[in-house]
Amino acid sequence: MKELKSLTDFGDLTFEDLSNENGAKYWWASDLMKVLDYPNMKSFNKVINRATKAMMNLNIDHYENIQQATNDGKLDFKLSRFSCYLIAMNADTKKEAVSYAQLYFAEMTRKYELYIKENEEIERLVFRKEIKDGNK
Repeated sequence: MKELKSLTDFGDLTFEDLSNENGAKYWWASDLMKVLDYPNMKSFNKVINRATKAMMNLNIDHYENIQQATNDGKLDFKLSRFSCYLIAMNADTKKEAVSYAQLYFAEMTRKYELYIKENEEIERLVFRKEIKDGNK
């Protein structure tokens, strides 16, 4: 898979490397804007607004996922992983960087689904063994 890092100005950093943590993991909108190849926050705000509307339509609290904040003295947004995903899905697909971001999030979602399925299988086997041991 072609990593997002090849489409950024961040050198060898990946999407995960761009995260910050303050009790919860978040990404700065200004960093994601650069990764997705948007020239300025004015044009990127349109994408953020579309993602916000999608959350509102789904009755998801957008204030938990997109928080207005100050970053290096400038107005910015702290974004959850979920909001980064929705922003990538609502961004301009004519941009190669957006297509790679969508691919990245689709692959990460699939990996998570497989991880959950594998853990459920392990739990089932452990439960079976406990029942078997209890019957002895």
